[in-house]
Amino acid sequence: MTESSPTIPAKKNISICWFPPTANTFKLNIDGAFLQGSQTCSISGVLRDFVGNWVVGFCKKIYAYSHVMTELEALHTGLEFVLDNHITSLEVEINSIEVIDLFHYAHPNYQPIVESCRSLLRRLGNPVVHHNFRQGNRLADFLAKEGS
Repeated sequence: MTESSPTIPAKKNISICWFPPTANTFKLNIDGAFLQGSQTCSISGVLRDFVGNWVVGFCKKIYAYSHVMTELEALHTGLEFVLDNHITSLEVEINSIEVIDLFHYAHPNYQPIVESCRSLLRRLGNPVVHHNFRQGNRLADFLAKEGS
């Protein structure tokens, strides 16, 4: 009898970059920077057109008790920002899988802000919310870190 070693999956190289939205659509990239041990955080958002041109952005300090709440606040602020600027054709990109999961699996600590984000998304025509890694969202990541 011979022992077999466990199979280790091969590493995959993936390309991480910013992809433009579909034609005549805007893309909102949002991010948050949460400082462990401090409730002072920073959130940011960048709105670009389908060519990739910067349209407008925001960065501000907030108070939050977790990195998930920071990302949710960034999403909420970004969606309000888009509504205030009368943008209708939109895609949203965020680097937090946890936030995307909260739209499918309720968590009582985050339910009020998740419901508010859902309401804003409905008012915007239910745009697609994508995940992208931090490296594919560099500008929003940079702004969030600069603001913290």
